Amino acid sequence: MELVSILIPCHNNEEHVGTAIESALGQTWPACEVIVVDDGSTDGSPAVARRYETEGVNVIVQENRGAPAARNRALQAAEGEYIQYLDADDLLHAEKVEAQVEVLRDSPPGCVAVTPTCYFDDGEDPDAGRVSRGDPSLINSDDPVQWLINLWTPGRGWGMVQTGAWLTPRSVAEKAGPWDEQVTRDQDGEYFTRVLLESNGVRYAEDEWVYYRKYPEGSSVSSRTSESGLRGWLRAIDSKRDHLLSRTADEQREQAAHGLARQYWSLALDAYPAHPDLAARAEERAASLGHPDPLRSISKNGWKGVVAQSLRSLIGWRAARWCQTQYHRVRKELL
Repeated sequence: MELVSILIPCHNNEEHVGTAIESALGQTWPACEVIVVDDGSTDGSPAVARRYETEGVNVIVQENRGAPAARNRALQAAEGEYIQYLDADDLLHAEKVEAQVEVLRDSPPGCVAVTPTCYFDDGEDPDAGRVSRGDPSLINSDDPVQWLINLWTPGRGWGMVQTGAWLTPRSVAEKAGPWDEQVTRDQDGEYFTRVLLESNGVRYAEDEWVYYRKYPEGSSVSSRTSESGLRGWLRAIDSKRDHLLSRTADEQREQAAHGLARQYWSLALDAYPAHPDLAARAEERAASLGHPDPLRSISKNGWKGVVAQSLRSLIGWRAARWCQTQYHRVRKELL
């Protein structure tokens, strides 16, 4: 029976890591090992994780180096034929691993398996969340390049896939290489792009899922617009570009370029005006892919779409984005 390694990186998540571990231990697939790597937590996370050592959980403690480094350390310790990543505040449906192993048993060697994601708010019953299923006709695929293109094309794919949704044969993970420890944003997007491109296709188990915990906006510190986060994100998109375009056929190239350029434009709009150099670099990369004009609306966070798009047409995207940031700054000060 194939052994599945469930790998849980953890940093300062004593409130939730226990339930994540319990969901891993509660899998109906009987051959699972659970490895928790505590990444320099300063709270009680290591103590919570160690409560489960008597149930066979392997707890490894390292200095704080980031989630990719913790995942790499867990993978080094793993002995399974399949790899399941699980963030410390998320959960696995009890039958998820079993369903995915069975799907891969009936698939060509080298395929990876994916499930839906159930999004639930922190503090609510996970089963009361919303399950995002996607279109099975697009998700089951023998063409990983087209699968990625669909993922990044509005109206065709999910847009993103949660880390815990995947089950990966170890042989495919070894071909893809380790997590990039310099990527601080879109870590899973960059990593699983490489995994998919080393695979022979994607198979869908649609009746089980990973539970993804959502938090109130602003309740946690995010690297979304920090300089280090943006630089890591740029590195991630560059990696996805290089790996995807090297495998892309001529008839797929424009679709691939469009999907990648949308990501560069998302970075440019998030970076400006606080980090104009990074915004310019992202804009240049989008232009090199044949898309010199913004491919994402600057309308977000309550900014009126008509106003935003009208300003962009009149004064350009940089000036419109500056106006947007000033609007939200003043609005926040007045509230």
